[in-house]
Amino acid sequence: MKALQRKWYKILRDDGFVDIEEFHDQPYLKRWHSNYFYYRHTPEQFAEIDEYYSCARRFLYRYEFASKLEREVWAMHAEGIGYREIAAALKKKRFKINKDIANKMVVRLVEIMKTTSDADE
Repeated sequence: MKALQRKWYKILRDDGFVDIEEFHDQPYLKRWHSNYFYYRHTPEQFAEIDEYYSCARRFLYRYEFASKLEREVWAMHAEGIGYREIAAALKKKRFKINKDIANKMVVRLVEIMKTTSDADE
């Protein structure tokens, strides 16, 4: 049994598989899920994201949007809602939209927000 296990562990390792367990005969993981954000994100990254969404919410009230749809898309984006969820919610309100249209609107509006927020500061 151990020989077969070693054989398959070698095959997996040779294929690039990285095991999350340190040792196969112990119940310890190399990294616990509670440390996921600690290893992948810094407090500065969270602060930058917070600042972006604060700017996005201010932009919502300062900018004159071209249409009700555009404003609705931006309002949902400013709350951190993803493109698929934005499209699904607005389809229920009878808007003709999909995730790609929402994405294009947000990308264009982000560029406008960057230029107007630079002028405001």
